[in-house]
Amino acid sequence: MGRRTMEYTTDGFYRPEGMTDEEAMAEMLDFADSPLLRMTFDTGNVYIAGHDPAQFLQRFLLRVSHVHVKDVTPQLAEEARGRDTGIGLSASAIGGGVNAEGIRRCVEMLKKAGFSGAVSLGCDARGGLLMEESLVWFRALLDDLEYPHDLGNLQGGENKR
Repeated sequence: MGRRTMEYTTDGFYRPEGMTDEEAMAEMLDFADSPLLRMTFDTGNVYIAGHDPAQFLQRFLLRVSHVHVKDVTPQLAEEARGRDTGIGLSASAIGGGVNAEGIRRCVEMLKKAGFSGAVSLGCDARGGLLMEESLVWFRALLDDLEYPHDLGNLQGGENKR
């Protein structure tokens, strides 16, 4: 994959669903000797696996091309943290769960490193309210940190945490 990625000069990124073991992640990223082989960092999966998201991110910061931001409800953290390796979606709005401070520290690190890659917000958005709350909180976080973004003015609610 590394050679083909370099031929087309695009980022080849590895989405490590459930891969929250630091040594296994390092081995995967070192599989091909290419600066184009990068990873998706998922705040929720790393937290559920029992890690401190900011410490995990620090090791791979320069290899991240995509960030998947998820928070975690207190109930899910109690039931699954340290036992599971990840979650698909969260029933918590981002900023409203037990991983809000970890997310904030990760975003601070990404800003300091000059990260300008893709970011996706992950929560159960079927009803819309969780996604709206997540967008408002995340935009306010970016604004507080003076992290440039293109989220524009969000509808439905004030920008506060």
